[in-house]
Amino acid sequence: MRPVSSRPRPRRCWMPTAISSSISYRPESSSFSHFLPRRREAKQSGADEGESKCVAWVWLPSPRPSPRGRGGLTLEPMSTKGKVILHFRRLLMAAVGGGHAMAVDHEHFMRIALEEAARGKAEGNVAVGSIVVQGDTVVARGRNLVNSTFDPTAHAETVALRQAGQALKQTEFPGCILYTTFEPCPMCCGAILASGISTLVMGGRPTPAERRWGDYTVERLIALSNRGDTIQVVTGILTQECADIRRVPL
Repeated sequence: MRPVSSRPRPRRCWMPTAISSSISYRPESSSFSHFLPRRREAKQSGADEGESKCVAWVWLPSPRPSPRGRGGLTLEPMSTKGKVILHFRRLLMAAVGGGHAMAVDHEHFMRIALEEAARGKAEGNVAVGSIVVQGDTVVARGRNLVNSTFDPTAHAETVALRQAGQALKQTEFPGCILYTTFEPCPMCCGAILASGISTLVMGGRPTPAERRWGDYTVERLIALSNRGDTIQVVTGILTQECADIRRVPL
């Protein structure tokens, strides 16, 4: 009778192609070649590659050795509990890798944006301020400069995004948060989407009498784009302070 092996046994987990196709691990020993990730194409006629599935083999410790299979190895589907743990590990890695902490003091950073709004107001511009934050660091600041520069595109958000590009030496900012004291206009919202900002945090919104763009909101414009699942919108941060600085004269 063959002795029972105490080696860990591989288990398999089913993952979408987008995740499994990025796996680059390959066992060096040719004896484990049958444990390489395998792709099963979708059986439906006309199915594209995005609908295919892939099996990824991962080594997990086994609570007890198995006498079955070559060398005591056996292949079993990952349990539901294991899948849940794997899912939350991915969420945690995405949050950490995104460049900012999971708990962010939005009010602290919005007050910095309010400082920019006050500077712009003192220079004779509309009192709107914006900053770009990566992790816990402010990497760019912007304020409305339309009147002082005679540039109709020099809104607080676009100014901050331009500075972020110069500071980070890149054109997209995934994982960064953009704070703005007032709801961005359609132009600025488009620039935010193009920049790949992960989170937009807003202070005030226009009253019905202040609306220049009809029923426009950033949420509606984002819904029309194909990037709605890549950006989070946070509202209601220091709303009254952000509204007051626009209306109260110096």
